[in-house]
Amino acid sequence: MLSIVGTGNVAWSLAKAFHSKGVEIDYILARDTSAGKELADYIGTVFLPLEEADKVTSKVVLLCISDDALSNVSGEYEWPDETCIAHTSGPTSIKTLSIHDKCGVFYPLQSMNKNENPNFQKVPILLEASSPACLILLSDLAKIISDDVRTMDSKARLALHVAAVWANNFVNHLNAEAIELAEKHKVPFDLLKPLIQKTAEIALHGNSARSQTGPAIRGDESTMNKHLDFLDSRQSEIYRLLSSSIQKSNETEL
Repeated sequence: MLSIVGTGNVAWSLAKAFHSKGVEIDYILARDTSAGKELADYIGTVFLPLEEADKVTSKVVLLCISDDALSNVSGEYEWPDETCIAHTSGPTSIKTLSIHDKCGVFYPLQSMNKNENPNFQKVPILLEASSPACLILLSDLAKIISDDVRTMDSKARLALHVAAVWANNFVNHLNAEAIELAEKHKVPFDLLKPLIQKTAEIALHGNSARSQTGPAIRGDESTMNKHLDFLDSRQSEIYRLLSSSIQKSNETEL
């Protein structure tokens, strides 16, 4: 039914998720033999070098690899004509796989770590396919692990991926900065947890712009200057940029 190409966080997370639901994964394919065998052994299946891709008999192959590698892996190796080849990249167009008659996108909108046991039940999985038949195959697979399966074209998916970077990667980085600052000055980070929780709840209700608070939106230059003097040069640069963005957003709304 399914083969997976790759050995990174997405490959591990999807392989474990499908395996836990009883889906038989025919092959794990990878350029790195050692890493490929490790994943294959973990889920009890067969490792296959990418050079032997033409031996794949699966209905679906998921390319869980970097965006830069997609074109090469898709076009460099011989894949069976009857197989639906799909990548798992949010910002990458389905056109990247256009050399295949049957191709698609299988994009789980979630941050993944290969060392965690994933639960995809509430994770949106966004699909796109070159044909109705391929879409059915991808949809049937997605519904095994997720209750939220939708179709979305490449342009909309790119916009969503950018939004996800703002909501996840950037916010996570700023929280890491807050943790570092608290630890450096021996301030209990636990004191910030209720604030982080409230901010997350506001975001989940879609009220972030209307609920913006802080010295930047108030135009409190005195407090902002105290903060800038307190921070190092790298953190000051981030602080200035974000404060300016907040102020400009407020001007636009007014």
